Amino acid sequence: MSKTNTTRVAVLGATGYVGGQVLAILANHPYVTVTTATTVRYAGQTLGDVFPALAPLADLGLTTLDAEAVCRDADVVLSALPHGHSARVLGEIADKGTTVIDLSADYRFSDPAAYQAAYGQEHPRPELAEGAVYGLVEHHREAVSGANLIGVPGCYPTATLLALLPLVKAGWVDASLGAVVDAKSGISGAGREAKTANLFCEVDGGTRAYNVGIHRHQQEMAFQARALGGAECPVFFTPQVVPMTRGILASVYVHTPEGVGVDANALHAEFARTYADARFGTVLPLGSFPDTKNVAGTNRFAIGVAAHPETRKLVVLCAIDNLIKGAAGQGVQCLNALLGLPEETALPMMGGVV
Repeated sequence: MSKTNTTRVAVLGATGYVGGQVLAILANHPYVTVTTATTVRYAGQTLGDVFPALAPLADLGLTTLDAEAVCRDADVVLSALPHGHSARVLGEIADKGTTVIDLSADYRFSDPAAYQAAYGQEHPRPELAEGAVYGLVEHHREAVSGANLIGVPGCYPTATLLALLPLVKAGWVDASLGAVVDAKSGISGAGREAKTANLFCEVDGGTRAYNVGIHRHQQEMAFQARALGGAECPVFFTPQVVPMTRGILASVYVHTPEGVGVDANALHAEFARTYADARFGTVLPLGSFPDTKNVAGTNRFAIGVAAHPETRKLVVLCAIDNLIKGAAGQGVQCLNALLGLPEETALPMMGGVV
């Protein structure tokens, strides 16, 4: 694909938090025209009826999903359809030659058996899954730029892998112990569907862990640590909900292999080297650690590191906005790579000051 001011984009699942965030970003994209926005619940209404804040696209009509019409009217599909529902319909769209960027989990595993293990169902299009590209641009840039089908990483795996992959690639993870990941997320990560557990009164004033050691993203993290990092790295994952709207702070703990000594200066230098050209990355000075508030509303990620050579422990913390760098923004970052554009095109680099 090439840069053009007439690239036509369809957004599927446009009225969830992620789909709405995709549209908010594309409203300011100089090389994209949004031609289609699909929904189940709000078909026949306009985008302004559902998201009044998206005033530049307020008159965009919301339609039901028709794969034939999508392929006729769009060059690229950005899909925020639910996990499990995406694979078949996006397979039909990809079969017709339309480029697909999938924000669900359905094309994140190139091994259909790994997908089945994580999601408890067979993949309906395993031959497409095997050829899909994992859309973590900072570690898969060349593959993303030439892809026809991209599986965009989940929000927890994005924050985790940005912290973990440099360690795996450097050979600084004892594979027999793997990585322990403790990640805290804002409640928007649970989606827009009404659920009692996500009500303000249920979330405010508390912090809770869930799906400890069994969360489906745990397998995505380990799979991609091997696929992109080149070495086995089992992951034990504890996700937690904290009383904020958006943001993820992932703390990744590893032990170095026996006989491998890594101090804080070497650890920091490795991360600074890895992300020296990452348009959205900031590696904080030693002794400083990321705050979700400082990346909220942006496609940026911030990393802080610490080391304890006496016990062979390394700790890397990564903060992202779960709806932007962890979902919609990352999808647009992949789109920019496909179009040969600067990765930051239309993507927010600065949030608010309070």
